[in-house]
Amino acid sequence: MQLIRITNELIHREGLGAVTIRKIAQEAGLNSAILYKYFADLDELLMFACVDIFKAYPRELAQSEKRMELASPEKVYLITWELFCKHAFAYPECMHHLFFGKHSDQLGHVVADYYELFPEQLAGMSDDLQVMIRTSKLRARNLEVLRPLLRGREPEARLNLINDLTVSFFHTLLLEKMSGGDAVDNGTQTARMLEACRLLIA
Repeated sequence: MQLIRITNELIHREGLGAVTIRKIAQEAGLNSAILYKYFADLDELLMFACVDIFKAYPRELAQSEKRMELASPEKVYLITWELFCKHAFAYPECMHHLFFGKHSDQLGHVVADYYELFPEQLAGMSDDLQVMIRTSKLRARNLEVLRPLLRGREPEARLNLINDLTVSFFHTLLLEKMSGGDAVDNGTQTARMLEACRLLIA
């Protein structure tokens, strides 16, 4: 949809915080009121645009599925986090807006509606991967990959604690990247995340 594409371009050009309904409408050549026929508010449109910005992530996951089929559960877990971090630290504001923003509880329906608009982006993905991509809560997504790794090793309460600590540390790294910008190296943040994952599942 044109409005999602335009919002995506504005985010790249001016940053997430600078995007307004007025700017989007001007770029689209529309009256601002028209946008509210399609989206509840600016935040919802920004969420659609942020999902669109990360569309390369599920494609890379799909391309890695063959490699993960032959890998140990630990390797699969680390691969999924490495790919996630690659995209998250490239667009930290968008990642934060999706998973840790004040309207993150709306992400589930936004993701569902997004893939209704762009079903071709799910082409070639396994059913398991599609389920993970459509899961809107980061803790739930991580738990789906973490549980097979720690099944039989840790009781459920400890598994949930490890999951919470993992997602919380990722959130900390994301905030550091948002605060430090280009001075914070993406590769370093990814390496720190992977090291934390190894320590927590050891």
